Amino acid sequence: MSSAFHQLMKYREDSVVGLTRKATFQFYSRKISFLFEHGHISEVVGVSDNVFGHLLTICNHGDSKCSAILRLAIFLKFCREGTSENALAKDVGLSQPTVNRIVARCIDDLVNAAPEYIRWPETKDEVRRMQNAFLNLQDPSGRSRNIPCFGLLDGKHWRCQHPPRTGSLNFNYKGFFSFNSLFVTDAEHRIIYIQMSELGVNSDAQMFRSGPLDTLLQKASELPESASSRKRHGHAFVHFGGQRLWPVKICNDAVSRKPAEINKGY
Repeated sequence: MSSAFHQLMKYREDSVVGLTRKATFQFYSRKISFLFEHGHISEVVGVSDNVFGHLLTICNHGDSKCSAILRLAIFLKFCREGTSENALAKDVGLSQPTVNRIVARCIDDLVNAAPEYIRWPETKDEVRRMQNAFLNLQDPSGRSRNIPCFGLLDGKHWRCQHPPRTGSLNFNYKGFFSFNSLFVTDAEHRIIYIQMSELGVNSDAQMFRSGPLDTLLQKASELPESASSRKRHGHAFVHFGGQRLWPVKICNDAVSRKPAEINKGY
């Protein structure tokens, strides 16, 4: 009797959960469709309508249960809120495995399309345009900042769980486990270079030594710099701005930082 009663209660509970999940999914799906059709999708996904439409052309593979619009909205919600897949599944009325597939396939689509958008400058004209963009930047008063560089370089730690059987390899100076990364952007904050660390690589210097950035900078150093940059420094450097606007001087394997020199006047 007791066993039958528990089975009945479990069946009723599962039925209620299933009905609740179905209702949540229908509501969220209709909400996303309505906002997209009326040009207000940016209110819930964190990107403009134009960007959302462009991402739809990239992230177009996935579960047939959900439309491409809904899949992308769920993925952007995941990216924007930083919530867990379980919590997101409850919010949108799907199972956690379904949410996992949506996130994974959107990531695969973006990774496959990334080389088309994340591009290192390969010609003199591209470097000159990037240099001029920094030279033409203005401060809040409208004065030209004349920053002599063609990219911004900075590192970022990505918190992670302790990788198994790795000891303290990925325990960083900030007090948590992470993987490190290097990003280079242009004057409009568009990413032109990404490098993720391997296991146990935590510092920016380690990242620089273990990646292709040194080679890319060597090639860029062979291209002529803008007249403004040559006049300021007297010889051909390739400069990056950074957290302290430190320049990168090309010399074998070393990165020379001169914050006092570059910060003067900025």
